[in-house]
Amino acid sequence: MALVSAPAAIAQFNIMQESGSHLHDMRDDILWSYHAANVIYKKSLNLSATSPTRYGLANRWELSSTLAADYWLPNIGIKYLFAKNKKETWHFAGRLMANYSTPGLRWAQDNAYDADLVDSAAVIDDIGGLYSELILSRCFRGDGICTPRDPWLILSFSALAAYGFDFGSSDIGEMQQHFMTNRGEVLAGRGGYVRLKLWLDYKWLSMLNIHGGMFYYVGSFSGRQAVEQQTNFELMLGKRFSITGGYIMSIAQYDNQKRFGIAPWADLTFYIGYKKQREFKLFQDGVMKQY
Repeated sequence: MALVSAPAAIAQFNIMQESGSHLHDMRDDILWSYHAANVIYKKSLNLSATSPTRYGLANRWELSSTLAADYWLPNIGIKYLFAKNKKETWHFAGRLMANYSTPGLRWAQDNAYDADLVDSAAVIDDIGGLYSELILSRCFRGDGICTPRDPWLILSFSALAAYGFDFGSSDIGEMQQHFMTNRGEVLAGRGGYVRLKLWLDYKWLSMLNIHGGMFYYVGSFSGRQAVEQQTNFELMLGKRFSITGGYIMSIAQYDNQKRFGIAPWADLTFYIGYKKQREFKLFQDGVMKQY
């Protein structure tokens, strides 16, 4: 009986095969979304269409930028993992972000995009935004013995403070639209906001992840507070590529807007880089393997 079962046991330890106890040998940091505290592996890259693209700058350091917005809103962020416990179930990180909103505001004005966003007669000078965020995450891992103990659920809470700086004499009015009004004070250099976020990353099936959460804004915009809810379904189409679909919903009482707004959300992500073996038991060296 032992001789018969031995080949199957050996096959499960073959990290190069496409199936077995660790399906597809994909990176085990994929479930950790941008909203969670952990950083992706050093020299790894999550290249996304609409979400922030993330690069593992160094151990504990991660660089990010929403590339789809860079033409209108040049932006950059850096996250540092301050601490994690021995079992790697708790992670605490901080993120600092900045953007320059002048190109997008002038583009919207030149194209008469929407008078509720930028009035055609408004003066637009140099405007920058600064964002500071603290993130705490609790992850729940599987109980595998011969396989990496991949996370299947990650709960995250964060607090963010944002403020816009007008380096000239802009006279932009408030932007009256859902998903824009509460952020608009920073983008126009008129004020700021505080955002509290509760976020969930859940591996529902081996190739299907669910991401979603609640956002609460309080700031200098009309109505003074707003709530957003987002839910995304991420389908892994192999170990290097995923497609995401979902929605984002806004509930707020702005001066000239309805209380409710909803918009679709879609994304494509390529996962490029390295997979790190678990640093326990048979994998003490934490071997880095490129695929």
